[in-house]
Amino acid sequence: MTAPSDRPTGMRPPQPDQTGQTQGSHSLYLQGHHPDTGSKPNASQQSIKDSASSTPPPGKGRDDLSEIDVRALAQKQEELQSKYSKVKRLYYEKDAQVQHLQNTIAHQRMAVSRTVLDDNEYTNRFSRLEGAIKELAFSIRKEWTDIPTWLQAHVNSDAQGKEMTAVGRAVISRWLVDEIFQRYFHPALDPTFSMQLKTIELNLRRQQGNKAYTDEDKENAVARISNWRCTTLDGLAEALQGAPAEEHRAQLIHYLAEKLVASLAMHLVTPPPPELDNAALMIVENSMNIAEKIPLESRDICVEYFLPGTPVSERSMKVETGLPPLTTAVQPADPAAGDATLQDDGASPATELERGRNSSENSAQSQGTTSAPTVPVKEGKKKSVFGSLIGGGGSSSGGGTATARPSSALAKDKERDEADSGTERVRLATFVHVEVRGRGPTNVLAKTPVYV
Repeated sequence: MTAPSDRPTGMRPPQPDQTGQTQGSHSLYLQGHHPDTGSKPNASQQSIKDSASSTPPPGKGRDDLSEIDVRALAQKQEELQSKYSKVKRLYYEKDAQVQHLQNTIAHQRMAVSRTVLDDNEYTNRFSRLEGAIKELAFSIRKEWTDIPTWLQAHVNSDAQGKEMTAVGRAVISRWLVDEIFQRYFHPALDPTFSMQLKTIELNLRRQQGNKAYTDEDKENAVARISNWRCTTLDGLAEALQGAPAEEHRAQLIHYLAEKLVASLAMHLVTPPPPELDNAALMIVENSMNIAEKIPLESRDICVEYFLPGTPVSERSMKVETGLPPLTTAVQPADPAAGDATLQDDGASPATELERGRNSSENSAQSQGTTSAPTVPVKEGKKKSVFGSLIGGGGSSSGGGTATARPSSALAKDKERDEADSGTERVRLATFVHVEVRGRGPTNVLAKTPVYV
């Protein structure tokens, strides 16, 4: 029997112990080895277990907080929604009330709103009136013998040509405002009654003007005057129609045309230019065509004239150039005499009023009426714009001395005001100013051409 050979057979014997040891050591390494803890795997595992047991589960806390926040937000939303609904309801209720009030006011205004002529028609009529004044002033520019007292401090002593044309335009324009637009309420009424109504209107306007501080105050003042004017005309509707109304209008035009001629003739050569009568009649007729429409308007259309020394306003004036500068102004020879000439309502009758009275009386006798002479009688008690142009002819009333001022004093006041304020002031206004007053910005229908 042969002994076992030591020759390798190519097969390895099983090594169960080594394999088991290798697997066991590998599992121990995976369970206990940690690169940071080194040789203390049991302590690390214990700390992880402790922290995991002491920290509450995060998912459960977040869910609780979310439920609380949602309930609070939902309650807040309900409160806001309720408040919004209340505010919205109140807003629409108040808005409906405002619209109702606006509609009521609009209906009331429409009920009393009366527009006889639109703005363009008024502008055209005043433009025609200004053209007629320019023609007459140009035709008599070389016929002047003296300057009216209220212009002597603003006109050169050697004035001629364009400057005298401006003087004529200024004199006629102021006369129209004082003797027509601010003297008679309506040309179809009896002249005396018409002047009384116009006095009432001017008094109301003066009273309201002192109280108008805001737009609401101005609107209320305009509404009061407009309502009074419209109500008065409604009550006088029959008096504004028919033959008597036409007769009053014709007599007033005839009387005022003669009065304008007489007022201008006092400062022109003798005899006056032949075209003066027709030109004056045309100017008065154009003025009457405007004056008879303004009272019928519910709007407050104001016609005024800016005297020398008025501050220049771009809103209501347009500055013209080309007039020679004021170097040697015409001054009255005697300040006391100039003071007396400014008093136009004294014991002595004015020459122009006498002429108007005589012409009106002759006209009334020829037509068999007695209404026309009442005009000059009342005129004697009114201020006349050209009364200041008439010199001595009788004793003057001493009561007006305190209020009348010579042109030299006016010139000094003008120079002092210009030195104090430094603002430009009117030297000559050659036409009237027309505007529609009321709430908000003023609507200017005709700007006044002025020289500074």
